[in-house]
Amino acid sequence: MHLLLITQMSYRFQLQAITRHFPFPRFSHYNNSSRASLSSFSCGKDYLEMEDMKEASELLVADPVLLDKKIAAIRLAGSQKLQVIADFDATLTKFWVNGIRGQSSHGLLQQVNPEYDAKRQQLYEYYHPLEFSPTIGLEEKTKLMEEWCGKTHGLLVEGGLTYESIRKSVADSNTAFREGVVELFEFLEERDIPVLIFSAGLADVIEEVLRSKLHRSFKNVRIVSNRMVFDDDGRLVSFKGKLIHSLNKNEHALDMAAPVHEQLGDMNGQTDDNTSFKKRTNVLLLGDHIGDLGMSDGLSYETRISVGFLNHNVENSISCYREAFDVVLVNDAPMWGVIKLVSQMCSSMNTSPIIIEYRTLDRVLFCESTMVMSALLNIIFPPPPSLFLSAMSLISFVSLANAGFSEIKGKHLNYSKFWNVSNNKTNTTPKNQIKLSSRTGMLLLYTPAFLAGAASFWIFPHEGIRSTFLQGAVTLHFFKRVFEVLFIHKYSGAMLLDSALPITLSYFLSAATMIYAQHLAQGLPEPSINLLYPGVVLFLVGMSGNFYHHYLLSKLRGKGEKEYKIPKGGLFDFVICPHYLFEIIGFIGVSFISQTLYPFSFTLGTTLYLMGRSYATRRWYLSKFEDFPKDVKALIPFVF
Repeated sequence: MHLLLITQMSYRFQLQAITRHFPFPRFSHYNNSSRASLSSFSCGKDYLEMEDMKEASELLVADPVLLDKKIAAIRLAGSQKLQVIADFDATLTKFWVNGIRGQSSHGLLQQVNPEYDAKRQQLYEYYHPLEFSPTIGLEEKTKLMEEWCGKTHGLLVEGGLTYESIRKSVADSNTAFREGVVELFEFLEERDIPVLIFSAGLADVIEEVLRSKLHRSFKNVRIVSNRMVFDDDGRLVSFKGKLIHSLNKNEHALDMAAPVHEQLGDMNGQTDDNTSFKKRTNVLLLGDHIGDLGMSDGLSYETRISVGFLNHNVENSISCYREAFDVVLVNDAPMWGVIKLVSQMCSSMNTSPIIIEYRTLDRVLFCESTMVMSALLNIIFPPPPSLFLSAMSLISFVSLANAGFSEIKGKHLNYSKFWNVSNNKTNTTPKNQIKLSSRTGMLLLYTPAFLAGAASFWIFPHEGIRSTFLQGAVTLHFFKRVFEVLFIHKYSGAMLLDSALPITLSYFLSAATMIYAQHLAQGLPEPSINLLYPGVVLFLVGMSGNFYHHYLLSKLRGKGEKEYKIPKGGLFDFVICPHYLFEIIGFIGVSFISQTLYPFSFTLGTTLYLMGRSYATRRWYLSKFEDFPKDVKALIPFVF
């Protein structure tokens, strides 16, 4: 098989891949009835009107292909493998309530003695800036958070916090849940999907907020937070278990998870068995702080989709949130986007596709993410953001497919036997052209690609078993070709250097691009369906079958003979080009080994080219040999 690339196009795309840059990130948006552009966001404002926030709410996705792949993986595993981990303050609850900053589970507490409220406020004003300081190291910051929480808890105990003061504080608080939280919990409860609420706040206060604001309980909800211990008079005396602050939520995920109690002080149910969480290896994580991503660190998950709520100061923080989270909800958005996301994770294969809007600098594109795309993402790595790979995938497919159609039309590549035959009829050679022997020309075609494969072991060493198998397959494929040129094939005719050079370049680029695409896939989530070992089997079958039929072709001619004969033996009794069939099988094997986009694009183009080439070959044999069997097909036995 010969890959024909348009050299000038290849150079142009490579140059663009190096020089082009994108000054603005590309986002995708789930359609909302109301939307606003990024330019409308307020920079550094601490106050937003409710209607402004509602109009500006959007759901942003930095990598829609990766998100779609994760959704497909979670859907494939089933809802029985899914759990939801959510922060509480400013995630489940609103950041803005009635036009002012909503209160946290710590901030809403009003003790009987206001002196203690003032002391806790002083602690907040001192430690809160330190929590978000970029100049303080993690170890030092962790100690500061422990100090803050410890002192705050001490003031709550010393000030005599009671059941009644908690109830009154919650009732009088400026706290509200986001629109859609109840619907989200109901959706998850119906499907027995557990919800772990992680919070550095106070579990008893969170429970009271859930009871008083939602007016119902959910059997699937568990809380991981600082839990109070009260005496018989309903007075706070201590805290139970280890201290939980904003930097260590994940450490206590399962040993402190407890259901929502019917009333304050009710300790029933805290011994519930939470080991079932360990069996749920897919996670939907909801948080409003980049540090919330650590909530799942204590769990051994396979696939995680993270949703970040960027509630204010959007312009200054959007870049880091976009890089950290799979999905970003901006400007205190409601939960409707999350519900839509969860419904896609739990949907059957017959569910209608998601409609995703892509916003770029100068236009808005709409893309329907179909189930076909989801199925593809089960078997390939998400494509890396490489213009070069995208261009090469397109060029390879288009040029190969075009070459196949050209073969059918009778326009053959200049190194082929068809060109030699037609050239011999006129007995002419183009002027000022360097003429190579066929053997020399074929060596020129294959050797650089073989060297590229061999060099890859030194350029990209120790990148895992999949990369090693791919590098080995590419190297072995072109080594076999060089070996056949030197010791198996018998040639007649010649090849022009001007024809050989672009084909040599295309072979080299195809080998190098396959290996480079695999290198860029390092660190990306593995496809949910592993085709590595089936790919190795197909590659070896293709290599062996191709070599065997090349050997049969070489035995058709005796020493000094140059005339063509009808091939016999092997699959030649069924198709005229079984070596092409096995070459396709071999490249399918390479695609399965790699599971990246470029080899699949290359293999599809190769298949179309070899179909055209085999069709032209059969037509040539029919015209040359009157006794050529009419039932012998071109490429696929009994079919084509």
